[in-house]
This record gives sequence, C-alpha cells and structure tokens, in this order.
Amino acid sequence: SLLSLFLISGCRVSGDISISISQPKQSDSASSPESNDDMKTSSSSREKESVSDNTDSSKKESVSDNTGASSIVDKFAEDEKYQYHLLSDGTLSISVGKNKNLESLTIPKTYHGKLVTQIAERGFEKCFNLKEVVIPDSINKISDKAFYSCTSVKKFNIPSSVSEIGDYAFGRCHSLESMVFPEGVTSIGQYIFDESDSLNFIVIPNSVTSIAEFAFECFSSMIVFCKAESEKEGWKKNWDKYKKESNEYSYSIVWGCDEADFYQDYVYCVHIKNSEKHVTLYKYMGNESDIVVPNTIKGMKVTGIGKNAFFANYSLESVVIPEGVTFLGEQA
Repeated sequence: SLLSLFLISGCRVSGDISISISQPKQSDSASSPESNDDMKTSSSSREKESVSDNTDSSKKESVSDNTGASSIVDKFAEDEKYQYHLLSDGTLSISVGKNKNLESLTIPKTYHGKLVTQIAERGFEKCFNLKEVVIPDSINKISDKAFYSCTSVKKFNIPSSVSEIGDYAFGRCHSLESMVFPEGVTSIGQYIFDESDSLNFIVIPNSVTSIAEFAFECFSSMIVFCKAESEKEGWKKNWDKYKKESNEYSYSIVWGCDEADFYQDYVYCVHIKNSEKHVTLYKYMGNESDIVVPNTIKGMKVTGIGKNAFFANYSLESVVIPEGVTFLGEQA
C-alpha cells in the first residue's frame, strides 16, 4: 500500500521489511570560579556588607571578585559547601567553591536570611561527578557556563521562576538527554548546549521572547519542540551555523507542541486538536527488529509518526502500525 511504501522509503534496511496495519485495540491507560581565599581586602576599600552567622565574626571577611560583586567567604568552616556572592539587589548568587566533587546538588533557597536568586557565571563548571541537581524557585537566572562540563547530569529540572539562561549554560553536558524549559523563561543565550551530544530533544515554551544566534548549534539527531505555532519576532533566524549556510536546520523543528517526553524507546509530542490531546511519535531509539507501535501513550491516542522517526534504523524488519495513525511525516 501507499502507507507501506512511504515508511519503507525512510528505513534503509537489508532484506525484506513487512508493514502491517493492526485492528484498533482497547486503549491502555565554561574554568570554575577561583576561590577568593588568597585575596586580601584593601584597607582603603569601602566597607562591604557581609552575611552574619553563628560563627565568630572575626573569621569572616568580605572580598571582591573579578565581577565586582561581594563574595562572602568563611575560610574556617570546613563543612561550608558553596560560595555566595552578594548582588546589587541584596540577594545572592551561588557557586561551588571547593566542593567540586559533589554528586548531588540541592541549591538552598536562602542563606542567612538572604534569597539565593542566581547561579553564578561558571558556578558549577567541571563538576564532573555531579548527577542530580535540584534548583529552587528562588532562582531567576542561570548565568553563562553555570553547568559547563557537568558531564554526568542526565536531566535538569528548571523551575518556572527562571527567566534568563546564559551562554554555554549547559555546554559539554555529555550525558544530558533532554531539556524542558518551563513557562517563565524569556531569554536563551548562545551555544547553551555546546557539545552536549546526547541530547534527544528540547521544549521551548511560549514565554520565550529572545533566542540568541547559534543557540542550538549542530545537533543533527536533536528535535526542537516549540509550543508556539510559528517562529516569533525576537527569535534569531539562525539557531545553528548550518542554517545560516544552507538555509536549512540540521535538526527537526516541530511547532505547536504542547508537551514532549520519553515513552519506552520513543520520543513523543502531544498536539491538541479540537480540545483533544493526540500523540505523534518523533523518534525511535531502540534496536528491535520487530516493532509494534503503541495505540496510546498515557491515555492519549497515537495518531502520527513524525519526520525521520524510524530513519536509518537498519535492524528494522517489521512494523505494526495501529489503525488510529493517520499521519506519516517525511522519511518517517
């Protein structure tokens, strides 16, 4: 049938491949910041604000870092995990300090009564052992290279309080599998996933008003799901260099996606049609020779198979497609 020929054209396999349509079934439900320990306060410098705690105040000193912000350092607290930097609005940014071998990070919402609102530039860069990150809803900015070369983190859960994400923020995060930016993010910087080569998909919310040039550089297997129905004013046209040179993106972009996630070996997207949620499969990551496409995912009907979903799966021999699938993308 036309459907069979269409699917086969995108799956280059050796030998015969059989496609069958099943009857409908019952639905199943950037270097790390240097420590300021060796820096000395100048007697001529103006007095800076420090954060008090239960330790002897004589053990505290307030010094300047190269950004001009005040850094509150307790040199004598061996259990102190992080460095805090006083911002102009009286809140704090946070960085790792000497604790670079941490495996789990829970950023505190406050420190000595002051809100922690930013993750500092290069704040947790090269924390190679870091696997789990919890970011509180007090954070509004993830600065440049904040998590650069955090090579073991598979997923970041970003709260809706974050509005700005800086350049290279998640660069060289080689284990990172996906990124869902929440509603609330308005600005996305350049090269934020630089060399993060395990990335399967990202989701861009409607709240984003600014995307820098080369923001999503060269990930041929990545899918960019956009909640917007079309490109917005303020979004740079060239999200990767390939687009600038060839006028085509090296990855797939899907518009009008309400949500996206993993299900078994699939990446899927939810589209809303006539107030009803429908699922389209956009990527198969398995290596089975015989596949039965699911009828439903999380109670939602599977109605489409997107562009390149099974492309170049050379082990594929047969695919069973449910009757409810009415759409096949290019080279599906």
